[in-house]
Amino acid sequence: MICKKCGADIPDSATFCTECGQPTKRESYEMPSLDEPVQQYQPINFPGQNKIEEFTLPPPPVIENPEGSPRFVGFKDAVILYFKNALNFQGRSTRSEYWYSILFYILVTFAVTLILGKTGVNLSYIMPVVFFVPNLAVLVRRMHDIGKSALPIMIYYGIYSLMQVYYDYKYRSILTGSFTGERQQISSILLILPLFLLIGGIYFLVQCCTMSEMRDNKYGRKPH
Repeated sequence: MICKKCGADIPDSATFCTECGQPTKRESYEMPSLDEPVQQYQPINFPGQNKIEEFTLPPPPVIENPEGSPRFVGFKDAVILYFKNALNFQGRSTRSEYWYSILFYILVTFAVTLILGKTGVNLSYIMPVVFFVPNLAVLVRRMHDIGKSALPIMIYYGIYSLMQVYYDYKYRSILTGSFTGERQQISSILLILPLFLLIGGIYFLVQCCTMSEMRDNKYGRKPH
């Protein structure tokens, strides 16, 4: 065997040249330098294969708070909306807004009655009259929030008012002695009206506990 580097004659079984030390059977392997860029594999496009488009994540959803749509609120914000919309019978009110408003009304009524009760002033009949319109307005908006009409509320309050007037008239007539004889007998209407008011009260209680419609309806936008 002849050495490729120096031309010396060396045995065929020799691994290195005896004269210059050059390897005879294999090339030396040199490690690539870390400074050199690593070769990247190029994608192979096969004939008839569709090109794969880049996959991009969709943008995150945008949470909008449109003006005029009902909100899920806490106690403080519910009281603010209670007075802000005291005369507003349009739009919607969420379940949290309604029940926090009613809680505020109960607390105020109890506190005023307790404080002024020591002075002999009874406001138990005046407070419902003072808060009648705001309470009715938030109830109407609560019914709108679940997609219900306010007509049953108007019928209910109309019958309730007539019954209150009737009972008040009968009570005064008995006190003055002008309600005598057969007129003092309990008529069937006195049994039907309280039962109607009880059933109606349970119906509205269930409706006010119902979750909001999580979509736009004919009364306003969906809550946020």
